[in-house]
Amino acid sequence: MPKTTNQQIIDELNDALMEKTQLVDSYIKIIDQKEKRIQELVSAEEKTFLHSPTYLQMIAEINFLKNSRDLTEIRNESLEVRLRKSSETIKKLREDNSALMQSVTNEEYHIGISSSEPAETSLLKEEILELKGQLNAKTNSIKSRNLEIKRLQEEIASLKLLLHAPDNG
Repeated sequence: MPKTTNQQIIDELNDALMEKTQLVDSYIKIIDQKEKRIQELVSAEEKTFLHSPTYLQMIAEINFLKNSRDLTEIRNESLEVRLRKSSETIKKLREDNSALMQSVTNEEYHIGISSSEPAETSLLKEEILELKGQLNAKTNSIKSRNLEIKRLQEEIASLKLLLHAPDNG
């Protein structure tokens, strides 16, 4: 077995080092290519419809319409309660007046609803009619908002389908 010299060992180690250096360089190139592809994919994702101003504006408008609908429903419920209370008040007032008319014969003392209704009852009836009108208007407003929300949701769904549809061209 021939004896190896120090120079031969150094040459062998240098050759091994060169091979390892070339291998590391090829790995660095592969990593750079992968990072470039990842950046391309991230950039493409950021340009999709889901990140577009139009989509974000549609989402904001849908949320606004939902909140408006919720507020309108709360107001309608409040108006319904107010209407029931007013109706109950008028009914009780008529009952009290009937009882009063039967028990009191002094015409000067008599106050309340007679056959010719006083202004207060007319005002209450007008208020009831106004509340019913407001209730109908709010109900119609809710219906139209619900239709608009449904239309926007269908549009979003169709756009999502277009976004996720495979390219045919």
